[in-house]
Amino acid sequence: MNKRAILTLALILGVALPHAACRRGKVMAAPPTAGNGVRIELLTARNKGATVEVALMVYNDLGQDVLVNRNQIAAVGADGVDHYRSGKGEMVRISPRAKQKVSFGTNGPGFVNAPGFYVRFDGVYSGGMRVDIQPMAVGQPKTGPGNVNTTFAAPPGSTVAATGMGSYSQPAAPGSSSVQQYQGPRRKLKSPGTKCAAIPMKVKSKEVPDEVALIMDEVFLTELQNAGFEAIGPDDINSMIGFEKVKEAVGCDDATCVAELGNALGVDYLAAGNVAKLEGSMVLTLKLFDVRQTKVLARANKIADGGPSTLPRLIGEAVQELVERSGL
Repeated sequence: MNKRAILTLALILGVALPHAACRRGKVMAAPPTAGNGVRIELLTARNKGATVEVALMVYNDLGQDVLVNRNQIAAVGADGVDHYRSGKGEMVRISPRAKQKVSFGTNGPGFVNAPGFYVRFDGVYSGGMRVDIQPMAVGQPKTGPGNVNTTFAAPPGSTVAATGMGSYSQPAAPGSSSVQQYQGPRRKLKSPGTKCAAIPMKVKSKEVPDEVALIMDEVFLTELQNAGFEAIGPDDINSMIGFEKVKEAVGCDDATCVAELGNALGVDYLAAGNVAKLEGSMVLTLKLFDVRQTKVLARANKIADGGPSTLPRLIGEAVQELVERSGL
């Protein structure tokens, strides 16, 4: 095999395997995030040694300009420390109803051999106000996303809106076609680091396509991690017990299944859920199982009018309810 063929194969593997190591570092994946009219998708994220490089696609769903300060996007390493980019060309302006790529890089000792990190958007502004966007979990962060740096202020000129109104657009109302993210308070476990496996959700609605179901699983995993669980998701479960076992695990609900799966994964708790459509509403049910006692520790049921766009919000609400009811 010649050098060109080897290089091509390496590049292909680097894209196909999100956690594979390559010359440019470990490649990581993350579910999209959103808040108050701004959506953000991860294009690429690489961690090599103490350095991280991140490329994002930012969608402006507002009727006015959005400004992103690249020097005010925090990457939170495994040590819990915020790291920001420093350099010129920090301001990126995104026109109404448009999208634009935003890239940044930073470094710190907390990124060395880290399985993941958080990206926190402290510097996104519109109409002279900060746009609150949920942090993005890249890979499998070992710490929380930290707190927004309130010392940052909107840059000059950010009060000029494309609509000429200079006002801040409100988040999409429930039932709209925009993706709804959970924006409420977040409870934390009394004992952070409790091991939990997020079983792939069982979808009982034809209105939820496969690609949306995959995003739901990632959102579910992220919400559990945000609550303080040391959570493992479908990809890790698949690598540990195999694809066929993962398929059998979907809908796991009886004591025997819970005990066998939990012991095979080496976790204390299992979290599983079902999604269905009922008379125009999405219905989400989550359960938290105690593996050792082989019982349901907590349940949460959420219903919202609308389609799959409501599911990220419902998952966030339901996970918060599980944490509260479980007493963990």
